[in-house]
Amino acid sequence: MRRRLGAGQLRSLDYFTYYLSLPDNPVAVIRYLVGDVDAAVAFYTSILGFAVVEKWGPPFAMVRRGDLTLWLSGPGSSASRPLADGSKPVPGGWNRLVLETDDLVSLVEKLRQSGARVSNEIVSGPGGKQILVNDPSGNPVELFESSGG
Repeated sequence: MRRRLGAGQLRSLDYFTYYLSLPDNPVAVIRYLVGDVDAAVAFYTSILGFAVVEKWGPPFAMVRRGDLTLWLSGPGSSASRPLADGSKPVPGGWNRLVLETDDLVSLVEKLRQSGARVSNEIVSGPGGKQILVNDPSGNPVELFESSGG
């Protein structure tokens, strides 16, 4: 059964289709709900090496690192509106973005110096080392350094 899209949904779909058709389109787009877009932009650009792609006032920004684009949706953005059942989208949860690094220890030190919330100590496994940090809104980010094998 085919579902018809409403006008608002179609506009969003058209924008998304257009966005992905751009010559430098990302391989992945992830939306994170954030409590403060400016704080999130600062965290991802200053510490984790993302660059600002677009910023649409206080409620929304796009940042990119390589083929990954994050949509940072703050209070007042369309993604933060209550759902039909009344539930409200909020930051956080256990699903997370994983960023690879060549020097996990140095990056963790930089994060700690910036006041970022580091959730645990570095954990080593057969594939490499990892640690969880939270962005300013509590969204988890896993930092991973491959063992090279």
